[in-house]
Amino acid sequence: MYHVWARRNALIFQNQFSQPGAVFARAQSELNLFREYNSAYKPSEEGSKCNRSAAYWKPPTQPLVKVNFDAAFDKTNGRIGLGIVIRDHGGNLKASLTAIIDNAISAFQAEGQALFRAMELSLELGFHHVIFEGDA
Repeated sequence: MYHVWARRNALIFQNQFSQPGAVFARAQSELNLFREYNSAYKPSEEGSKCNRSAAYWKPPTQPLVKVNFDAAFDKTNGRIGLGIVIRDHGGNLKASLTAIIDNAISAFQAEGQALFRAMELSLELGFHHVIFEGDA
């Protein structure tokens, strides 16, 4: 969905047309990368345990939306994987995004990039009353 949305914005705001096949190819490439990373991921015994009491989402008050973001740093390949979720006071999903960023140097950069992209996405979608929440 992201690539369709980005194609639309490029056409409207930059008068740049992308062939549908190119949009599909970019989406397919990211899906393959996602699958590659997931198949290579093997959590340690300790890392696979989840503290359920800490995994709790608190909704924002109306008219705010909450933007949750997180990032992971792949030191070996110099890449960042980031994820963003935007929900309203009822917990309804308003938007989500995942992305891979190359040429990364640190986990600190990863979290900063995730926050920056979360702020960009919020503005692009017209959300101005926002709570940002990350884990860093």
